[in-house]
Amino acid sequence: MLQGKLPYDKELAQQFAGVDWNKINQEYKRNYAQAADAVMTAKGIDKKKAETELHHVYNALKQLPIIVKRGSLRSPKAN
Repeated sequence: MLQGKLPYDKELAQQFAGVDWNKINQEYKRNYAQAADAVMTAKGIDKKKAETELHHVYNALKQLPIIVKRGSLRSPKAN
């Protein structure tokens, strides 16, 4: 986002500022969709606008040339 490769809605981001996500997520037992919905309702955030922006960012992420490499999940065997 800082490099301009992903869309960024400053106004929308500022509406989420100051949210204690750790506390909210614990309250909703890590049900992130419910937690986000509760925050948007409490702060009066336009859910449709937030969802539209989310999809813009996801689509932009899909276009980036990102390669995820995974290492072995097991520790190396000792000889």
